[in-house]
Amino acid sequence: MPLKRTYILFFIILGSAVASVLVFSFVFRVIKHKNEHSSAIMESIDIKTNKKDSIILLRKTITDTQLQSQVLSSYIVRNNSVDTFIGWLENEGSTSHVPISVKSVELSKTNKNILTVVFTGQGDFSNIYQLISLLENAPYQLSIKRVFLNKTLTKEADNVKGSTPSSSRSAWDVEISFDVISTE
Repeated sequence: MPLKRTYILFFIILGSAVASVLVFSFVFRVIKHKNEHSSAIMESIDIKTNKKDSIILLRKTITDTQLQSQVLSSYIVRNNSVDTFIGWLENEGSTSHVPISVKSVELSKTNKNILTVVFTGQGDFSNIYQLISLLENAPYQLSIKRVFLNKTLTKEADNVKGSTPSSSRSAWDVEISFDVISTE
């Protein structure tokens, strides 16, 4: 009988060891599944949090750069407000004492976002130079393509009779062609 009892005790211990291994394996798999599920949820939360942070950052960037965007937009001539630009151009001519006459305003054939402007004017060399300087420093994105200067002599009659012959005064004709960035 003692041998039978030893076998029974052996099988009970063996059965409980197998049962413990099975329970441990089951609990291990449940914990592993819960960890994978938790990791997937954490990853999903991280993705959503990153999207939210990106949206907040994008909104902040838009509001921060709005003023810069307005400044940059002011450098571009709108096709529907070319008359405002031409008015500005004529005002710059008056400011520099060079009355100007706009000969043409055309859309570039190669790039539809560029206006080509050609104008003429007449005045003293220093005033024409001032006009060119004003154009170079204009609050628009423009590129001067051509400046044509022509010196003309005009006779000025003296007011006093019998004095020296008439003196000559030089005047300059200018024709300027430039491109300016525009939008529709």
